Amino acid sequence: MNDPIVACLAGRLPAYLRDLEELVNQDSGSDDKDGVDRVNAWLQRRLESLGFTVTRVRHDTY
Repeated sequence: MNDPIVACLAGRLPAYLRDLEELVNQDSGSDDKDGVDRVNAWLQRRLESLGFTVTRVRHDTY
């Protein structure tokens, strides 16, 4: 297919799958504060690396 969007996304698929694998392999059930914090930290790093500004609201329990 010569669709430039498809070509662009296909080129990004391996990096996407690596990120997805790393993210889903975090133990982070809703009641696992440490796990949820790790996922939030990972997402913050990833989004900031893309140029986003991230504000996290910390919670003592979740």
